[in-house]
Amino acid sequence: MRERYVQVLLQYRYIGLILVLLFAGISMAGVFKLSFTSDFRTYFSAQNPQLRAFEDMEQRFSRQDNVYFLITAGTQPIFSEIGLKTLAKITDSGWRLPFAQRVDSLQNFQFTEVEGDELFINDFYSVDELPNDLESLRTTALSHPEIKHKLVSSDGKATAVNVLLNLPKGKSSEASKESVQAARELLQVLQQELDINAPEIVIQLGGSVLSNVTMGEAIQQDIETLLLI
Repeated sequence: MRERYVQVLLQYRYIGLILVLLFAGISMAGVFKLSFTSDFRTYFSAQNPQLRAFEDMEQRFSRQDNVYFLITAGTQPIFSEIGLKTLAKITDSGWRLPFAQRVDSLQNFQFTEVEGDELFINDFYSVDELPNDLESLRTTALSHPEIKHKLVSSDGKATAVNVLLNLPKGKSSEASKESVQAARELLQVLQQELDINAPEIVIQLGGSVLSNVTMGEAIQQDIETLLLI
C-alpha cells in the first residue's frame, strides 16, 4: 500500500504540486484582510451590556484615555532639585503630547495658601522659585490629603504625571499609537539625561492607552512570527 502511494505521488507529482499550491493559496486568501487595532472595544460586541454602560459613563463624564509617567527614586529623593526639575519638565512636555487634554502632577497641583483675609492659589511649586529648604516642601506635600497617596507615595520616593488624552472618535487606534510614540520618544530623551545626572531616578510609562497599544504590538508580532511558520 505504501509503495503504491509513493508511485502515485511520483507519477502525478506535478499535479500534486499544483494542488498543494492551490490549497495553500486558498488557505492564505484571508491574510490580506487581517488588521490590527489597539482599541479594547474591538473585543466586545456593540450590544455588550458592560461596554454600553462604560460608554454611557464616558459620555456623561469624560473618557479616561491616559498616558502615565511614573517617576521613582532610590537614594536620590524626588524632593531634590533635579527630581523636581525633572517632574516639572515632564509636566510641561505632557501638554505637547498629541491629543493631550489635561496634565496632572505634583508640580501643577493647585495649592491654596491663606494670608490674613486673602487666598492665594498657585502651582505647588515653580522651578524658578524653588525654596532653599526642599525638606519643608516634602513635609507640606506628604501632609496634604489631596497629594499623599495620589500624586506622591507616602515615603516621598515616587510620584507621577498623568496625561489625559482626548482621542478622536472612530480614529482612536491611530491616535493612540501617535500619542504613545511621542511619549516613548520623550521618555527616551529624559532618561538619557537622568542616566548622566541622576541615575537613581527612573521613569516608566503606563496608562490605558499604552496598555492598548502594547497589546496590539504583541499580537501583531506573534501573528507575523506564527504566520511565517
